[in-house]
Amino acid sequence: MTIKRSTLKTLWAASGNQCGHPDCEEEVADPEQKIVIGEICHIRAQSGGGPRHDPDLSEDEVDAYSNLILLCPTHHTYIDKNPEEYTIEDLERWKQQQEEQNSTETELSDELLTELQLTDSKLETEVEVSTSNAKDRYTPELHIDTSASDIFEPLGRTQAFIENVENQLEDLNDEASSLFTDDYISVLEETDEDACLDLREAVEKIPELLQDIDQVPEEIPIEELNQTLKKADEATQELEPELRTLKQEAEEETRESTEKQTLYHFRQVRSEVYNLQRFVERAQLNPQTAPG
Repeated sequence: MTIKRSTLKTLWAASGNQCGHPDCEEEVADPEQKIVIGEICHIRAQSGGGPRHDPDLSEDEVDAYSNLILLCPTHHTYIDKNPEEYTIEDLERWKQQQEEQNSTETELSDELLTELQLTDSKLETEVEVSTSNAKDRYTPELHIDTSASDIFEPLGRTQAFIENVENQLEDLNDEASSLFTDDYISVLEETDEDACLDLREAVEKIPELLQDIDQVPEEIPIEELNQTLKKADEATQELEPELRTLKQEAEEETRESTEKQTLYHFRQVRSEVYNLQRFVERAQLNPQTAPG
């Protein structure tokens, strides 16, 4: 189900154009630059096995205003990776505090509303991956329980599954192409040259490790892929704080901000890396041999 635009408008207005984390001052969007920075976070996850999933919620309730909060990409990542630390109660409290303290009368254009809407669909991979893998063998009990997957018959790689991987690689490539330009690379290298190099190397290597995904008999080097994704993730964590500092300094000096654009494109790459990490954690990339 797609989140209603009326819900997005209410969510945007209540956010005050700030990340919902109480200690974060990151903007959700820059209407003047026509850039969406933040992401939609579900307080209760959309799919079984997701962070803070509530099986009692209906489809309408999952995408209702009461179950949504706008966050910067960094806090969205940390919160969904650590659901035990960031509970439903925490997120609902943040949302209430934000509603009481912040509001904005600035309206988002239709273009930016659409871009904000798309930050939701980028993370919806769990059920799509599992269902397309299992095809007619799919059952609700099986769809996300990869820890016990060796007791089931091999799921294989369906065409839908392969296209899912290829689409994610294409998204990563598009965002990386936007980030790794001369101007933005200069900012990244000024921030942390080693981390910048690590990120570029990892982003270039990921497609190589998945190049045989359409060749069903071929094994995917899962361990090396996980290490490469971890390398990219660690590099983004090294770069993020200083990039934010450079952006703030540029804003204080009221000068043209290459740093701000760099941070935006950097966060798009970081989001795609995170999406792939979640995908690899849950997907069955290698066909299994049926237990004998």
